Amino acid sequence: MDDSLTALRAFEDELSAAIATNGALVAHETSGGLRTMHFYVDSQTNALAEIESHLTRWREGRASIEPQLDPAFEHIRHLTQ
Repeated sequence: MDDSLTALRAFEDELSAAIATNGALVAHETSGGLRTMHFYVDSQTNALAEIESHLTRWREGRASIEPQLDPAFEHIRHLTQ
């Protein structure tokens, strides 16, 4: 397996562990060298802050977060069809 893919999967696991039961990685997309991870988190917890605090640990590029309210999973519907 490619070292970058191994590192990416480990980073996804790290983020999932950081939010524990307060959220979940529900989908991911890769296109044009960009990986988008779709996490759903409980807004009444510190899960979003936990994800944010781990972003600087990604060393193979830029990691950022773009929180959006999406209780009906509209933003990932195209991944589930």
